[in-house]
Amino acid sequence: MQGFWTFWQKHQLYFHLMLWPILLGWIPALLFDKGDGVHFFLDFRGPKLNLFFRLFTQATEGFALLFCFGALLFIRLRYSLLFVFGTGLSLVLSQGLKLFFQFPRPQPYFLHFRGEVLAAIEHLPQKTSWVSSFPSGHSMVSACLFGLLALWSPRPSLQVFFALIALGVAFSRVYLGQHFLQDILSGCAWGSLLAGLIHYFSQDWAKTGGPMIQLRLPFGKN
Repeated sequence: MQGFWTFWQKHQLYFHLMLWPILLGWIPALLFDKGDGVHFFLDFRGPKLNLFFRLFTQATEGFALLFCFGALLFIRLRYSLLFVFGTGLSLVLSQGLKLFFQFPRPQPYFLHFRGEVLAAIEHLPQKTSWVSSFPSGHSMVSACLFGLLALWSPRPSLQVFFALIALGVAFSRVYLGQHFLQDILSGCAWGSLLAGLIHYFSQDWAKTGGPMIQLRLPFGKN
């Protein structure tokens, strides 16, 4: 237990950045109907915000993942391997939970339970599955992968940056009408837990227990 407590204290900035939004997010998730969160953002949609959140949601897709993997190869091999492991594990876990719970996506939910068609965003394919809403795979993968990047980073500013990226990806899924608030909160919780466990049990790979990413920036201390 002492090892876990030391680990928590060492990385408490990142865990607090993820923990409190998740806990506070469950207040409206439990108080209001699950469709209200998606409905809330309909009036705020516009071309610029739509593009902004579409770019956010792509942070855990294809080229973005390949870029992170390639960058980690130049930093440390074990990071790139753990990055691939975290990607695979979070994807498998999210798909397994989806098959277990089998909750409908927002589009069929609104059509069947509210008798209305959820407004779509241009050029964004709408998910119409009845069994793949809970939890959000994008949220879980982003919380796991950007969580690992945050835990490997020595700078508090980088930890805040990666936490905001992870939360932004999750938030984008509700804004875009792809998931409910409950889906992204659960995805973030599971992803953050996976990141913590992967980093905790892989620390022995390093000769020292401290953060290993050393970015040479033209300002500040390294």
